[in-house]
Amino acid sequence: MDLALGGLVAASFLIAIVFVLPLVLRRIEERQLRRVCRARRLLALTFDDGPGPTLTPRLLERLSASGVKASFFPLGARAERAPEVLDQVRREGHEVGNHSMRHVNAWRSNPLRSVRDMREGFARLERWISPSRLFRPPHGKLTIFNWLVLRARRARTAWWTIDSGDTWERIPNIDAVVARVREQGGGVVLLHDFDRSADRCSYVVDVTSRLIELAATEDLHVQPLGAILEAGRRGDAN
Repeated sequence: MDLALGGLVAASFLIAIVFVLPLVLRRIEERQLRRVCRARRLLALTFDDGPGPTLTPRLLERLSASGVKASFFPLGARAERAPEVLDQVRREGHEVGNHSMRHVNAWRSNPLRSVRDMREGFARLERWISPSRLFRPPHGKLTIFNWLVLRARRARTAWWTIDSGDTWERIPNIDAVVARVREQGGGVVLLHDFDRSADRCSYVVDVTSRLIELAATEDLHVQPLGAILEAGRRGDAN
């Protein structure tokens, strides 16, 4: 094997370990989530990138009116600007995980910068993070370095199975999102609770309301994501 070919093989192996292995693990965990949700008729409402001083309280009001507990994955940087909102989230019994400090994409940055962003998020959000110690990777991207740090911290990754589309360039029809949850027999729905345009904020509130209504009519049990992951760990999907 000449040096050029050897270098190519070594580079391919490194890429596989750093990027591909975490992606494979993600797909496995997502399939497990789908199986558990379908088997037990479970639904998790999860909100990223907050807290939004305006939107998050609106969502908390809707959740409280229905007696539903959700999972929030705030950014440390936004928590610094609205700590009282996260205080309310925890006070009302919702789950809080870590979504990093500044939302650094692990695939588009220096690996050490991504790990540092994740660690800073844990440190800044420590007072609110639930015992489940969940981490939702920014942009859904992890490297093996992130994964190893999470294992060392005994933290778990928090994936989703259905994207509400509230950050897409074109917002999808709410009926389509509701239909996907119904067809899959539950799931983990990705939403975002940071403040932005009025139509996007209203969409998030409306999707949340419709899914709560769906749960009531379709006998779905709304639970925090940590509880669903624990059910999967115990093998309750079998």
